[in-house]
Amino acid sequence: FVAIITWFVEYPDDWERLRGNLPINKPGKRPGYVPLATHFNPTMSTIGSMVPLLAVAMGEMDRLKHTKQQVTHPLREYVAECKAEWESYIRAFKGRGMVDDRPEPPYPYTESMVQDFIDRSAAQWMSRAMQGGLA
Repeated sequence: FVAIITWFVEYPDDWERLRGNLPINKPGKRPGYVPLATHFNPTMSTIGSMVPLLAVAMGEMDRLKHTKQQVTHPLREYVAECKAEWESYIRAFKGRGMVDDRPEPPYPYTESMVQDFIDRSAAQWMSRAMQGGLA
């Protein structure tokens, strides 16, 4: 988010073009400075459509985040950590008498399943990008 703010400091004319077109998040159950996804999504869409060079820069940052995520959290390690956490919850529930002595449910996802989820998601986003839009 800092990159977006920095963009408008460096390119104030882009902010002037955008001003007045962003949705307003008024305080209610939450303070105005705590937006929900229902506010954040149209905000980002508006910024991306009205400031295309910023959208390109944000896409580059998203690719960098994706790469860093894959490098620092390899799939094998990630699934193993998820399985260990699943099993720790089972132990905690049993230790507190919250479940009976039925057999422990196995962790439901394998590496190949998670890889398939990732591949299907990537294919869907690539298809949408090739059709001319990610909105």
